[in-house]
Amino acid sequence: MVQLIDPFFKIMGAGLVAVTAAIILEAPRNSLNKITLLGALSYTIYLLTLSFTSIVNAVFIACLSASLVAQAFARWFKMPVTIFYVPTFFLYVPGASIYKTAYYFINNQLDSTLFYLTETLLIAGAIALGVFISDSLLEILKSLKSKTKGKAS
Repeated sequence: MVQLIDPFFKIMGAGLVAVTAAIILEAPRNSLNKITLLGALSYTIYLLTLSFTSIVNAVFIACLSASLVAQAFARWFKMPVTIFYVPTFFLYVPGASIYKTAYYFINNQLDSTLFYLTETLLIAGAIALGVFISDSLLEILKSLKSKTKGKAS
């Protein structure tokens, strides 16, 4: 029972973090429930993938999924996609790794500094790559759709 409760609170907390970030960033009120859902959904994917892969891969898969859903939400609800991107990605920003990098650097522990610096950069890259691939896939699909319409006429 405890094993089910812990992930439940993590997922609810992720939704709360996403919507809190959205409120701080002054997202439109009618987007808040969608951002909460997106944050909880992407964090569920993160937790599921984290159980069998590294943190970097889990962040990449979660951000790719969140990006695709954010793109769909932006089109369905006629809102800018960044309204959904930014609050959701707050969940994955490697703040602890950044802190540990600085901490170990200040304490002259270079091995730990390099480890956490590498982890920080890989996680940041995974976030960026998830967004890039999502946007690229949608652009490819859009161009294929327009080419297909051109041939049909």
